Parts: sequence; structure tokens; C-alpha cells
Amino acid sequence: MSSSFHASTVDRLGAWIAQGNVMPGQSLKVEAALGEEFGVSRTVIREAIKTLVAKGLLEVGPKVGTRVLPVRNWNLFDPQVVGWLAAKGLPQSFVLDLLDLRRAIEPMAVRWACERATPEQIAGIQAAYVRLEASVADQVDYNVADQRFHEAVLAASHNQLIEQMLPALGALLAISFEVSSAVPGELGRTLPLHKDLADAIANRDSARGVWACMSLIENAGEVITRSRQPPLKISMKWLPVCDQRFKLAEGPFWDHTHQALYWVDIAGFRALRLNEGKVCFWQFNEPVSAFIPTHSGDALVTLASGVYRLDLDSPSSQPALRLLCAADPVAGNRANEARCDRHGRLWLGTMQNNLDDQGGDLPLERRSGGLFRIDGQASVTPLLAGQGIVNTLLWPADGASVLTADTLDGVIYRYPIHADHSLGERQLWAAEHPRGAPDGSAMDAQGFVWNARWGGGCLIRFAPDGSVDRVIELPVSHPTSCVFGGPQMSTLFVTSARPAEGALELDGYVIQAQLVNKNKELAMLSRHGIRSLCCAAVATAILGMSAGVSAADKVKIGFLVKQAEEPWFQTEWAFAEKAGQEHGFEVIKIAVPDGEKTLSAIDSLAANGAKGFVICPPDVSLGPSIVAKAKANDMKVMAVDDRFVDAKGKFMEDVPYLGMAAFEVGQKQGAAMATEAQNRKWDWKETYAIINTYNELDTGKKRTDGSVDALKKAGLPEDHILFAPQKTLDVPGSMDSTGAALPKLPAAAKNL
Repeated sequence: MSSSFHASTVDRLGAWIAQGNVMPGQSLKVEAALGEEFGVSRTVIREAIKTLVAKGLLEVGPKVGTRVLPVRNWNLFDPQVVGWLAAKGLPQSFVLDLLDLRRAIEPMAVRWACERATPEQIAGIQAAYVRLEASVADQVDYNVADQRFHEAVLAASHNQLIEQMLPALGALLAISFEVSSAVPGELGRTLPLHKDLADAIANRDSARGVWACMSLIENAGEVITRSRQPPLKISMKWLPVCDQRFKLAEGPFWDHTHQALYWVDIAGFRALRLNEGKVCFWQFNEPVSAFIPTHSGDALVTLASGVYRLDLDSPSSQPALRLLCAADPVAGNRANEARCDRHGRLWLGTMQNNLDDQGGDLPLERRSGGLFRIDGQASVTPLLAGQGIVNTLLWPADGASVLTADTLDGVIYRYPIHADHSLGERQLWAAEHPRGAPDGSAMDAQGFVWNARWGGGCLIRFAPDGSVDRVIELPVSHPTSCVFGGPQMSTLFVTSARPAEGALELDGYVIQAQLVNKNKELAMLSRHGIRSLCCAAVATAILGMSAGVSAADKVKIGFLVKQAEEPWFQTEWAFAEKAGQEHGFEVIKIAVPDGEKTLSAIDSLAANGAKGFVICPPDVSLGPSIVAKAKANDMKVMAVDDRFVDAKGKFMEDVPYLGMAAFEVGQKQGAAMATEAQNRKWDWKETYAIINTYNELDTGKKRTDGSVDALKKAGLPEDHILFAPQKTLDVPGSMDSTGAALPKLPAAAKNL
């Protein structure tokens, strides 16, 4: 019997079993019958069965004959077995386990690769990325190149066990890539993360490498989960933010630093701000479409006659305005959509004016609108002409394109942004939908677009490839736009219009609803997402929200941390540098372990031309000294993680602060763990949770307290929660503490 003949029979018989032709617990036909069915001799079948017994698919015993075993007994690290299962279609539980395996192995392998990779291996990883980039247009070629890229990274870890597992891990990775890359547009979206990973290994930057690796894994998880779920329709509890009703509320903007909501009533000629429960307004004599605060303390307002700076201290009935520019030269047009990009430049969409002097409706008779970009020195660059009604202005994370809707066309377009900042050829991104026309939008931390549907009574959440992810029902018939806000960026604000006839009870109000915890399906701000938003918020707060900074200037911002050797701060630095690359500023990283070095570092930043700095201070009581030193050097300052206190021990409320709601973050983690257990149909009586703790840090203790609180509320018995104190805050410290706790679990325990 030739080896190839034997291998062929093993492959055919194994695939036949994996397809479910014989269920677990059932016996195979006798050898003679199987031989006849497969066209081979009894001897060949007998030898194939021996091989499948070794792979865990079969067992042979007296009286029961040859019986198929449950999948859990199969050797899932055998590439051939994995291939048989994949051909059938993998169950969700297998895919989730595969992602868990990647989370457990790949980040540590990346860290070791950053430390141990030889120059030849680094060159090999870079070459693998080049092949990956070249194959992005072909999914099959891309998947093969992706597998080779990750195998090269794993090999560079110089871990003997991982190297021996490479054939099996390669097969498992191939499945993960095949499933996640099947979503249109996904290949190009993950390419920059692969570049980050390759460059991090080349630069021996383990923090950045681990971040890129985890981002790739979590992105794959999101795509796989989304691809296996039909679009969802979800209802939420909506309430007005105030008792005022408007004809055409639009342009919501959230100021995270001051926890304030800005919006306009276009037809009422008003700009409004809600802060600490109080609504302020400024009345104009012409339509106003956007109201955006700047870091200078004033605000931008886009009126029909031009873009102005508004003095927020001026009276509501006599707003003090200073003309910035008149962007659109077409007579009879007015401003509509306006948003600032990551460089602080204002993008303005215009349309034919459809309002009379009293805010009444006028007919739309022409497509005379345009799209303009206003740079730091108030210079105007025309980008598009002949537009109907420009709505939605959003930039995906890579900054390589802009998404914008034309409500008259009923679709959302994508325009590539060239190196010279001009726009490329228009591409259809989201097609027409029966639920209304596209109006304004917001983008969440995962890159999904939440689009208000004019006349459709809903929001549609579009995936990054433009496919419909879900529909969110609204109690208003004509939503106009939306924005995320609140202390945890977990409140969704929606503006709406009030039609002349058939208005619903809440039409014309600005409404709000909570997304996190109360609606677990919409808890889209994962731990990574929150951190990404925090870094972006730091950049925005330092640079300003509007045309105060020219994109051509290289702004320098300091990032001072108290324990630079700790992985947490290494990760924060990595995110800050990523934000700097995206937003066009330079990050100056300085370790400040004590007060003397802190004050010296501020002087050093000033000497290097830094405009400001963010700091996690070694002692929060240094706050007054830090602020005084910053003012003396004419620098802006923001506290992160730890909040400044004054001489009386009270928080310095006037210093911008960006921190983590640690207990609430822990609750989200605990709720996610509970949801995962429920998805897997685990019995709480058999389920345990190992909680890694580091109580020396207040934020760490609050996070673990939050996780425990959520798990107990979900029904996990308190005595099923095991605490594993960490000696260090790095990944090995976490693995060591978890390893010490595992023997304490019952033999049949299911561990979260």
C-alpha cells in the first residue's frame, strides 16, 4: 500500500466524518462496507482508521466497534483536522476559542520577537509585510501572505514550544484570517496595523508591537462576530436633554473637557449650549448650521454669510462676531454641514439656501452646493462643487479618506485623500436604504458610522465597509445628526426636526440615550476603544478644536509620566505617539519620578518649543507648582490618570483632566465576562473567575472591584471568584498570578 494512497483515504474518511455523516457516539460501518463505499480494500480502511484514532476522531473497542468521538476529543492542533472542520463550517464556539488562543499566545510572542528577533528575521518580517501589501487586492493571496507574516512573527519569538506549534498555529491562523477577511474592505483596513507591528519589531518597541497585535486580534473578533450576525433592530429609552423644542435642530458637538453639548437650530437662527443642566443661546439674524468651541475659549459658527468666531461671553441677543472667512462664493448658498478634522482644519459643506428671512421653507431648485476646507490661517480650499445637500463629514482612523453624504442622492460617498490633500475619485460607500435619506453622522471607537436617517425615524449603524450593521429605532421622524458624549462617551445625543404636519411628540427635541450597560448589545466602547478616544481627546484638547493651528506647523507636546518603566505608561506613550502621527504633532516623552525632575522637565519642554504637556504626576499635590511653572512658560497643561489637588487637598477643577472611571471600566469587563459565559451556556455552578489584582494602585483596585460587582450581579457565586495578586504589572506578572490560582479550581471548572 503506497503512502499517498493511505494519505488520500485518511483525508477522505476524516473529511467525511467531519461533515457529520456519522454523529459523535455512533459507530462506523464495518470495514468491508466502508471499503466498498470508498472504493478501497479492508486493509486500507483499517490503516486509515488507526490514523484517525491517533488524531482523536475515533475510538475502537470491543462490542461497540469503531465509534466517532466528540469534537472536543479531536486533536485540534493537527492542521489536517482543523482543515476538515473548516470545510464543514466552524461553530461559533470554536471561533471564539480560537480568538482566545490568539490573545493568549500572540501578544507574548510579539513581545519576545521585539526583544529576540535576529536582523535576518526582522528583514523577513518586513519582506512578509511587503508581500502582504502587494496582495491586498486578492483575498486568497492576501490570506496566504497574512499567514506567512504572522508565522514569521511567531518564529522570531525564539520560543521552542511556539516554534513546534507553528504548523498547527499556522492552520488555525489561516482559519481566522479566512473568516475575518471575507468582509469587503477589511483587507485594506487592517494593513496599517500590520505595518505598525512589523515596524515595532524592527524598532524593538514591545509596547507598540503588543498594541498592534492586540488591535489586529480584537478587530478580527469584531469582524467575525459581525459577519455571523444578521442586522439588528434595537430600541432604546430616549429622553429630551431640555424642555425646548426646535424647528430644525442640527450639528450636535460634544465638548469633553467642559462636559458641554453644543448644537444649532438652523431655521430658528440660534446656537445653543447645554452645560451642567443650563441652556444658553445666541440669536442671529440668518441661518446657522454649526457651533464648534475652540481651545482659545471662543467658538466657530457657520452662518449663511460666512464662518465667524463667536465671543461666548457676549450677550445672547447681541452676539459678538468676527468674520473668519466667506468660503462659498456662490450667491444664494448657505452653510450646512461643518466638522473639524484631526489637524484642526474646518471642513464646510454648503447647499442652496432653502430658508427665508423668517426661517420658513423655500424650494430646492439647484445643486449648487460645495465642499471646502478652511486651514489654520483662514485660507479656503475648494474641494467639491455641484453638490446637492452636503451632510456627514467623517474621517476613518487611517486618515486616508473622508466620508460624506449627499442627502439628495440618498447615499454616502467615500473620497480618497491624496498626499497633496486633494480628493480622489468619488466611491459609493453606503447605498440607498428604505429607511430615509442620510443626514449627519457620528463615528464610534470601532470605526462604525451612526447615521441619522432623515424621514426614516431611525439611526443606521454602518460597518467600516459600508454594510448595514444594525438599525436603532428613534421616537422622532426626522433625525438630523448625532454625537457621542457624557463622562464616559457612552451617551448618544440625537438632534431632530419638527415637520409642519404629522409631527411626533418628540420631533424637534434634542434627545439622549445611554449606550453602555443599559444596552449591552450596544456597549461598543471596549477597553481599547476608550483608550483610543482618550488619546484623541488629549490631542484635541491641546491642539484646539478649530482653525487655531496650521497643519503645516509641527506642534510639540510633552507627555510626562511618573513611572516610565511600567508597561501601562509605555502603552500610554505608544498611543500618544500614534495620535501624534495621526494628528500631526510631535510627542516629547519624559520620565518624572519626583517633584524636582517634574519642574525641570517643564523647563526643558519650554526650551524645546513645546506648546503644552500632559502629565501623570509623581505626586498630585504638585498640582499648583506644575500649573504655575506651565503658566510661567506660556504652556497648556492637562492631567491624565491622576488628578491635581490644591494645598487644601481639593481637586483643581480648572485644570483639564482626562482620567479613567476605573470602577465603571471594571464593571464593563465583568459584564463582558458574564456575557461570554452566557453565550457559551455555562452553568454558574460550574463557572469560576480568576481576577488578577494589583491593589497598590487605586485605579487597579477600583477596576477589579467593578469587575467583581458586575459578575456577582450577573449571578456568579461570590465563592467562585478567586483573587490572584500580581507582583508586577506586566504580562508575565499576570500570567504568573493566574498560573498560581489555576490549581485552586475544581477539576471540571469552567474558568472565565
